[in-house]
Amino acid sequence: MMMHLRGSIKSSAFYTMLLLVGCGVVLFPLFCQAGPVNIPGFYGPVNISPPVTQLPVLKQPLATIPGITGFENNTPENRLTIHQNQPQAIIDWESFDIGADAWTHFDQKGNSSWVALNRIWDRNPSHIYGRLTADGKIYLINQNGILFGPGSRINVNSLAASALNITNDDFIRNSLKFKFDNYGVTDYPGVELNPLAIVSNHGEINAATGGSVFLMAPRVENAGMINAHMGQVGLAAGTQVELAVDPSESGTRTALIVNVTDGFGEAVNREGGQLIADTGLAGMYGGVVNQDGLIRSVTAVKMNGRIELIAKNKISTGSNSRTESPVSDSPDTVDNSFQFSGGVVMMHGNFGNPSDPSAAPPELIEHRGVIDAPSGHVTMAAGKRVFLETGSRINAGGVWSDKATASNEVEAQLNSVELRDAHDQKDGLLKGETITATTLTGSSIGDISGVILAQETTAQEKGITGGTINITVNSGDIIVKKGAVLDFSGGGIRYGGGMVATTKLLSGTKIYDISNAPSNIEYDRVMGQYKKTHDRFGITESYSGIYYGGASPLKTYVSSFERGGDAGSLALIAPVVVLDGQPKGSATRGMFQTARTPYDPDPGSAWSLSVARGLEIPVDGTMTIGMAPAGEVFSMDLSVKEIVVRQDTAPLPADFSSGHQIASEQTILSANILNAAGLGSLGLYANTKITTDAGTHILLSPGGTFTAYARRVEHAGDISIPAGAIPSVSRRNFHCLRPACRTRG
Repeated sequence: MMMHLRGSIKSSAFYTMLLLVGCGVVLFPLFCQAGPVNIPGFYGPVNISPPVTQLPVLKQPLATIPGITGFENNTPENRLTIHQNQPQAIIDWESFDIGADAWTHFDQKGNSSWVALNRIWDRNPSHIYGRLTADGKIYLINQNGILFGPGSRINVNSLAASALNITNDDFIRNSLKFKFDNYGVTDYPGVELNPLAIVSNHGEINAATGGSVFLMAPRVENAGMINAHMGQVGLAAGTQVELAVDPSESGTRTALIVNVTDGFGEAVNREGGQLIADTGLAGMYGGVVNQDGLIRSVTAVKMNGRIELIAKNKISTGSNSRTESPVSDSPDTVDNSFQFSGGVVMMHGNFGNPSDPSAAPPELIEHRGVIDAPSGHVTMAAGKRVFLETGSRINAGGVWSDKATASNEVEAQLNSVELRDAHDQKDGLLKGETITATTLTGSSIGDISGVILAQETTAQEKGITGGTINITVNSGDIIVKKGAVLDFSGGGIRYGGGMVATTKLLSGTKIYDISNAPSNIEYDRVMGQYKKTHDRFGITESYSGIYYGGASPLKTYVSSFERGGDAGSLALIAPVVVLDGQPKGSATRGMFQTARTPYDPDPGSAWSLSVARGLEIPVDGTMTIGMAPAGEVFSMDLSVKEIVVRQDTAPLPADFSSGHQIASEQTILSANILNAAGLGSLGLYANTKITTDAGTHILLSPGGTFTAYARRVEHAGDISIPAGAIPSVSRRNFHCLRPACRTRG
């Protein structure tokens, strides 16, 4: 009853507030437009939206604006058009508000590379509730903040909306350095910079293909939708931000590097907010990064997606968040020599050294939602803790897709090269003939491996291989709670049952399929090819297929089957690791995958051919606890202090949070969890000691490897790896006094 009464009081107060605000708008419209109020769903106090027909107001006379030839105000349409005739223009505005029914357009003569810097001298934040369009790039600068309200629609080539100023000289030189600057003090003496100035989007912002959208301020938030297909989206929270080209000579990065160098603030993607940069880069940067909505960057066959969450202090994902780089289902294909790379999701501190994920890591990473990067690469690097909550998921496993059985058919012409080893057929019926076979069975006559290797594949077909998950903590722990999932398993292709029309050969009275036809006998006819000539009319009709008393050709039925891809890898590197969640690292072996060929990545190798045909046995995943040394580097800090493997372990309490402390300095692993992961290889690396307790059973897949590397290795359980290897390495004494480490023999 009391709870109901309190709810009624709150509801009454809410409607009273709305009534007062409404009366104020009617009686004192100008005052209400200038005064901040709290609106549910918005970040902090904002001003009430401007009149629906409001348009930006110019500060300077038109004649003093180089690069601008005129302003056209179409009153009936509530449209303001700014005409630009040079690649760069700088415009000063008294205010830059756009009402819900108003439209501001920058006419830049159709040039997508032209840019207009709009410096706004309003003592209040700018409010954009209507339309803003441009042919090229638009920079909006208001030191008091910018709000893109609900219903606003922005369509430009590129947009930078900022509470940080850029000097005219830097703008002209295209040096994108933004700094919190009280440039408005000359117009409003005594008005100080607002350290809580915010750029907030609750509308829809669309950049052109290859364009970009950057929101920059001490605080930045998105609760709407920002889209830059094949481009870049960035929320940068701080008082100093630089957008720079990748300085590394060997780097393949085309997107700008976002460096927040001072006044690290908070960047928020709210639940319901969307940051989309398919086959581009979407990122959030600041002191604290909170990702509660959707961030997506699709990976295509020739261009992978990339997502960056970079913070100085903390990165957090909400329980309903999705951070994803799905593999495109586009039919675009590439040949076998093209190296496919899945999407990249990086969560770390990257200030000053973008090539090193461990540089200046945030103290804490909390993950509660879903990270989905099939066949991709997920990296987390923190200073003190990475915390994976119950229900969270990180997926870098391979893609599963469905295809028709007929997609396995391949056509090849048998010329002298293909028949070089089929001596009895070089001058026979098959020379110059085009045959149809399947990649699984191939042809027993002639070498068609070149055709099979030359077959092009889609992103989904290339993405069946599992990716990588790497989690590193410098001086704390990794907590994977029960119910959290780390998936680096292999994917695959499911082929539905169906008919295939492979070539049939007739020799005497016997018919052979091209997959098993003897190469040393003479053939009389290629079945399924029939021509009838009508001499009277001079017409020849051609028929293909084998028919027997009906209108449908006879074909061979193939039952449904699967073709699995290799699993990927998982690395957990920290002084202490708590693994209560479930790693998934198995590969699915199809019924036709029976070959084990020595690995050789050359596109023309026997291994590549076996994989292309779908015959190679997929490899189960690799899991590493600790830092695997490069060679015999006995002085290397392996990060993990001590590892104990037991058959089972008690999980952390359900209410264990990211703020709780771990009592033990041992990394205690459950063999049940390890065995359920379906691993092929397991590597344990510790600075002091590795122990497997009595009664502990560790099971890895055939041909796998178990590695234990520490100063002291005590094994009292049993390890089962059919046809596998179990190297155990004892290292010299090692002590680490971070950050200085030394070796003692």
